[in-house]
Amino acid sequence: MSEFTYEGLKKYISDQDLESCAKQIIGLFIFDGKKFYRNFMLSGCLTDPLSRKFRKEELEFFFKACRLVQRCFENGDGEFSTDFKNTFIKIVSTINDIHRAAKSNEERLFKNDFLNYPFTKQIQMLCTFIESQSFYANKKMSSKISSQGYVTGMEHELPETEKQVSVADVMETNLEIMDTLIRLLHFKASGKIDNQEIKAYQDISPYGIPSLQEIMYLALHRGYLDELWSKVKFRGWNFTRHEIDKKVYAHYYSAPNADDYKKERVAVQRYKYRDYINFAKRNDFEKMSHTIKEIEQKSNFSLSSPSSIFNLEREVFQLGEQVVEGALDVSKRQLNEDLGSLVDHIMIGQDKNIRLSELFEGFKYLMSLAFVYRTNSHSHFADDDFTYLTPIFELKELESHFAELSGLDEEKAKKIIELFVFRPKPLLDIFSQPLIYIGDERVVFTTHLVIQMNMNRIVGRHLSHWDINISAKGTELEKEIKEVLSLASHVSVNTSKVKFEAYDGRDVEYDLIATFKNKVVLIELKCLNHPFSSKEIKQREDDIFYGVTQVNRRADILIKQWDKVLENMNIPLPKTPIVADDIIKIVCTNIFDFTGRIESGAYITDVSSFLKFFLDPKVEEIKVEAGSRNVISQQKLWNSEPNIEDFIKYLKCPITIEGLINKLTEVPRQNQIINEADPHLAFQDFVLNGNPFDFAALSKSKGSYLGKKLVEMKPALAVVVRNSKDVMVNK
Repeated sequence: MSEFTYEGLKKYISDQDLESCAKQIIGLFIFDGKKFYRNFMLSGCLTDPLSRKFRKEELEFFFKACRLVQRCFENGDGEFSTDFKNTFIKIVSTINDIHRAAKSNEERLFKNDFLNYPFTKQIQMLCTFIESQSFYANKKMSSKISSQGYVTGMEHELPETEKQVSVADVMETNLEIMDTLIRLLHFKASGKIDNQEIKAYQDISPYGIPSLQEIMYLALHRGYLDELWSKVKFRGWNFTRHEIDKKVYAHYYSAPNADDYKKERVAVQRYKYRDYINFAKRNDFEKMSHTIKEIEQKSNFSLSSPSSIFNLEREVFQLGEQVVEGALDVSKRQLNEDLGSLVDHIMIGQDKNIRLSELFEGFKYLMSLAFVYRTNSHSHFADDDFTYLTPIFELKELESHFAELSGLDEEKAKKIIELFVFRPKPLLDIFSQPLIYIGDERVVFTTHLVIQMNMNRIVGRHLSHWDINISAKGTELEKEIKEVLSLASHVSVNTSKVKFEAYDGRDVEYDLIATFKNKVVLIELKCLNHPFSSKEIKQREDDIFYGVTQVNRRADILIKQWDKVLENMNIPLPKTPIVADDIIKIVCTNIFDFTGRIESGAYITDVSSFLKFFLDPKVEEIKVEAGSRNVISQQKLWNSEPNIEDFIKYLKCPITIEGLINKLTEVPRQNQIINEADPHLAFQDFVLNGNPFDFAALSKSKGSYLGKKLVEMKPALAVVVRNSKDVMVNK
């Protein structure tokens, strides 16, 4: 074991031991080389610049130690001098810049007048802002889609401003701002949230209030710094100087591999589009329109007495469930695909006694309630009265009503509803816990917060929070893939167990071995939790790298112990040993975030993309209208039969990501400058520069449009989807 460790360095920095600190830095830098920057940032040797415990003296001491190391390298043969100087200056600059920007934010924040508003009114105003923004955005988007004449599911994702920001970006950013602010307001009101003298306020318009606008900008600024630091710390992002204006330069942070990060951004869009097409395929839009009209007729409760909604007939909430049943069905199917039989056995909650099916019942209830309330409130909303957009409910009202409609006992209903409450020191985030606690067991009910919920994301957050491992699903996934892939006529799949002691003295077991043409295809399967942060992406990336190590070891054993492998196989294989070029190595996962990457000779892909190549090579864009389905364009991944060249090309850029990746453009995301002396910072992002599934473009460019002309469409009912874009494993 090396005497040079980051733990040792951390101790010497803490002890202010200059000589020992310098020796550790020298050893670690020589040993790690280009990995030193990333390993150091990840190690926590220095206090995070956004932490309240950050001390500038600590950073100054580290800088002093680095200058000593720099002189040592210069006095030697100079081999490491330049690289080390560039590295340590970037470390110090990054930490110092982020801390300075955070300090300016904090100084301005505590001067903000909005913090003097009553706590309940603060929360009401923030929730009203979110709900009204949702109203305006939906109105604008409906107008756009109506004039466009069709919907592709990507309209919300396309940038609409010079700053390359989409409607989806704006709404998501608003929620991130709200998450940050409500945590702050809960913290500042600690010990005073309950027993407030005034229980609710009428004048809660969030507009025309400079202090509210400023504090939202400050929350956005802080969120930007949090995101930047997490990219630096967990992903190893580094900066170059970038001209953002004439003679104005920023430190521009970018990923170590821009192409890999671009594919992560593709995954974000792909998850959304997958949910959209699954919803569009299963949803009867004409029936939905009829149901909404029924709700409008039957949801006549008094907005001045919001709790009267709980007196409506059960039938009204059943209609609400019908409106959202398409989204509910997609969520349930996706849960079953992601978790398999585990979905019936996973238990969450403080007492680990809530099943995912019960959590789903709570999700369904809140979605239905939100839709019924919004149908009424939005139809009466006027810009001069924000009073009834976001009602205040007592938790016992929600719990009792949920128990009545679901048939669950009240104690279980209470525990389920509690999982959706955003209290001080919340369990998850506002995206997953939309009921905002304001004291005395009351919450602000914001329909946009509820309706934006994504059940699969919520389950993913719970799996991470309760540290639930889903790797056992990998065994089921292996079996399912073998069964499904066996249906492909061009591939031979080994179905017998291949396990033995390898030449290195350790056991080896092969997940999946197949033959395709004259190649052996080795597949390592990884069933992983979906990542939702830079830290979690880093953890999943480490899992992928481990999978790459495994598949490379198995390939090596395959070459060296070919006869031993043959003994365990039930498909024809060459009798003579193979060489490295005869093997295609794949790490296949259930998540999209790493698809298209190549690591140490192994191709990273996902189950959906992989199976599509062999089982479903036809890709169609389909227009769905009332009573008809018309093909806009079509293409094939291969003709008559696939070959190795087609397969390798596909692994590098599957059809599942091709359209999206070709439409992504790099843009710098800049921070706001609070004080003139603050550092200019920016980081890399990728945004859509066009709609990859645009109806008009597809029908012109593909040359194979078979549907009706655009002018003949019924705008409200025309939906464009890419058919069979992602293959589901569950049969």
